[in-house]
Amino acid sequence: MLKTIQGIYRDGQIELNEIPDNIPSQTQVIVTFITQSNSEELNNQITTYHDLDFLSGTWSQEDEIEFLSHTNEFNQIDEKLWQ
Repeated sequence: MLKTIQGIYRDGQIELNEIPDNIPSQTQVIVTFITQSNSEELNNQITTYHDLDFLSGTWSQEDEIEFLSHTNEFNQIDEKLWQ
């Protein structure tokens, strides 16, 4: 079973935002530290890049039709995978 609880690392200790329910004492944990740049993204302060803007609007209608014909299979659901 996996359970995720947010918290903060302070002075060598991890302080959880809530006490987990139904978790036995001495249960192993995995701690992932979120760096400042990741926490900014979590706060909806995502950096917008414009390095590919020059490609915008450069496809012809024929390019779009060709692309869609090659990627149409991605819209298909393989029923065998969901059994």
